[in-house]
Amino acid sequence: MKKIRILIVEDHEVVIKGIKTLLEPYDELEIVGYALDSEEAMRKTEELRPDIVIMDINLPEVSGIEVTEMITSQYPLCKVIYYTSHVD
Repeated sequence: MKKIRILIVEDHEVVIKGIKTLLEPYDELEIVGYALDSEEAMRKTEELRPDIVIMDINLPEVSGIEVTEMITSQYPLCKVIYYTSHVD
């Protein structure tokens, strides 16, 4: 069975480690990489061609929402899951 390839986009490494810990037990999932900002997210998406991007909406400089628009316009088969830990 083909594994689902996942890219994590998050600017806090402790959160990346937490997401990886949550997903690692699932054999059908493969974390192919992570990106700390929008520029790296675009570069890694092109390089790694993930099936799913787990995207923090609160990234420095360019929001995760804007990055998602760029990713999905260039890679329409790539799905994006948003999340945030921001509290108002």
